[in-house]
Amino acid sequence: MIKDQYSSGFSLVELLVALVVGALMAHALINAQQFSLYLAANQTNAWEDLNLTQELMASQSLTDISKPTGTWLHFEGTPGFRWKTSRSTELHDLTLWTELATDVNGVIFKWSWPVPE
Repeated sequence: MIKDQYSSGFSLVELLVALVVGALMAHALINAQQFSLYLAANQTNAWEDLNLTQELMASQSLTDISKPTGTWLHFEGTPGFRWKTSRSTELHDLTLWTELATDVNGVIFKWSWPVPE
């Protein structure tokens, strides 16, 4: 059997398939890395928000913080942190709830508890 001089190596189709598969794998790895950085940033915001919310709730009485504000308020000495409260009613048992929304650098977290009687 005589070998053709053009039959050695990979065909153009095999090379293209290998390049496409490699590009897809590289794209998946880059997306995974970007997503992990996004999660790390949001986790930092979550801890910062939790700490600032604890400070806010510790600095005011439950009755004062349960009053609906209707608008965003800024917490003293903490740039990038704002909060607001509102009221809602649970339909299944008609319980009145206070809802506290906190915003740390554009990431909003919501907290709620029954209105004290």
